[in-house]
Amino acid sequence: MRRIKEFDDSLEISYPCVWQYKIIGNNADVLRDSVENVINTEKFMLSVSNKSSKGKFVSYNLAVTVESNEHRLELFDRLKKIKEVKMIL
Repeated sequence: MRRIKEFDDSLEISYPCVWQYKIIGNNADVLRDSVENVINTEKFMLSVSNKSSKGKFVSYNLAVTVESNEHRLELFDRLKKIKEVKMIL
């Protein structure tokens, strides 16, 4: 019987670093503006990743410099509170 090696589920991340989020939502213009407002003073790059065939959903790639694990999680929490956001990866 073959054994499966167990992995520690914690990531080792060296901060500061650029962290990538994929943000999926609707109403592309409002979503973009809301993300920019939430990130406001952070160094970031936001670009359209994909649009659904009927144009109902859009995904953005967000690259932002994070200073710590707490900072990374705080940005995630702020982003998920945006009304137009349906999913963040």
